Amino acid sequence: MFTRPTTLLLICLAVLAAAGARADASLVVVGFDDLPALTQVPTHYGGIIWDMGTGGFMGRDGHATVKSAADGAAIKSPPNAMVNEWGVTRIVIRFEAGVVDFHGAFFAKDTAFLQQAAPFVGFVGFRTEDDPVPYLAAMANSEKLANLAVDFRGVVKVQITAAAGPSPLGGGYYNMDDLSYTPLIPEPTSLVALGGAMASLALRRRLTRTV
Repeated sequence: MFTRPTTLLLICLAVLAAAGARADASLVVVGFDDLPALTQVPTHYGGIIWDMGTGGFMGRDGHATVKSAADGAAIKSPPNAMVNEWGVTRIVIRFEAGVVDFHGAFFAKDTAFLQQAAPFVGFVGFRTEDDPVPYLAAMANSEKLANLAVDFRGVVKVQITAAAGPSPLGGGYYNMDDLSYTPLIPEPTSLVALGGAMASLALRRRLTRTV
């Protein structure tokens, strides 16, 4: 029969073992394939909170919008990809999980807007809401789909960014597909502290009884 302190210690250790110092959830790939073509990506979709994009054609704001291969989108996984409405050059996404490891996405120029296609695309990743030293990654955008793979560890938001096309009216169109990230469960420091306290208490009582 376990004593009460020993039982509490075992329960605490079991909780800590289940939580782990840092647990990774499953990889999430956002492909837009379950959404109707030519519709706005919902504000909450794919475990992501999608902000309104800014810096588009003639200064317009716009949404992430679903576009199908049949409508001319460059597709990694059929049938759909995303196009940035009005060629907005900045779209900020946040994660319902809070903190994630962000892995990147596939990009290509939108062939319907080649005169205003984004020549460069990239990501800015933030470890806090206003991180003074963000992660940065960019690549030249072409008509052929290419993977902009990144390794942004422990970010809370990512800015999808694009350079404006050659049109003086602004905007830079692109297709994006198979954006991927892994949600993270932060280290449960309070459980670690509790486990240490319980272990110390159990050991102290055990030593007291044996003296």
